Amino acid sequence: MSFKIPYSVPNSPTLGVYTDYENGVNGLYTMLIGLKAADITDVPVGLSTTTIPAGKYAVFTTEKGPVYQNVPACWAAIW
Repeated sequence: MSFKIPYSVPNSPTLGVYTDYENGVNGLYTMLIGLKAADITDVPVGLSTTTIPAGKYAVFTTEKGPVYQNVPACWAAIW
C-alpha cells in the first residue's frame, strides 16, 4: 500500500491511529492507517490525510499476527 502514498518517508513505520472517540470502549471512533509523508499536497482519490500535533502520546505495540485478534487483545489490556 505504501506505493500508493505519494511522498511517503522511506522506512517510516506503519501507524494505526485511533481518534475522534465518541464514548470510551463502546463508542464510535475513527481509525487511520498510514505512513508519515513529507508532503500532503497531492493526495490521491480515496486517501485522506491528518496532522498529528507534536506531543507525548501513549504508544501501544501488539504482537505481529492477525489484526482481528491482536488489536482487540491490546484494547482489552488497556481498558
